[in-house]
Amino acid sequence: MDAELGRVRSILAEQKKQLLLSQAEARTDVLTGLFNRRAMNDWLDRCLKRYQMNNEAYCLMLIDIDDFKMINDDFGHVEGDRVLRQVAEVLGASLKSPHQLARYGGDEFSIVLPASDICVAQMSGIQVLESFAKHKFVIENQIRHITLTIGIAEQTEELENLDLVKRADECLIAAKSAGKNRCCYFDHVIGFPVTALPAVFSVDSL
Repeated sequence: MDAELGRVRSILAEQKKQLLLSQAEARTDVLTGLFNRRAMNDWLDRCLKRYQMNNEAYCLMLIDIDDFKMINDDFGHVEGDRVLRQVAEVLGASLKSPHQLARYGGDEFSIVLPASDICVAQMSGIQVLESFAKHKFVIENQIRHITLTIGIAEQTEELENLDLVKRADECLIAAKSAGKNRCCYFDHVIGFPVTALPAVFSVDSL
């Protein structure tokens, strides 16, 4: 009887282990090892609940690699994938807890900033741009600078999380149109994106 009970417990423990592993894999981006969009959505849901209960501000940052298609065209997709992994590493190193980084898809990344208003998010955006302006990437033995464009939106009373994502994406598009290598945030008072943070450094001068 004891032996049978032990066997059942062992099976249950293994099943639990496999379940936890499957859940972790479902929230992980295979290429970069970062969390994925599903995880980002879960974080946003938790932030929204805290906002509704305690009015705790939070922001979403969407990040796009500038001219990533040129990297794929010039060096191939294998090298492009290696660049994505390097970008993920530099992004992770430039963040402070409890900011939460994920690969949003393609060459886009996202950062959920719990307990952060738009001012904190903008400062975080500056830190990210500075990190990339100073970092030298090696692509097939060539030193390259890689820049990012960032769109930021803060949660306000009328927004659901899908609306927050849409606003951050609008800001990302506006920042691209303004010249890339910069941040843009959504000013909910005036109702449209504002490109408040131009490129921190000119990569040509480095």
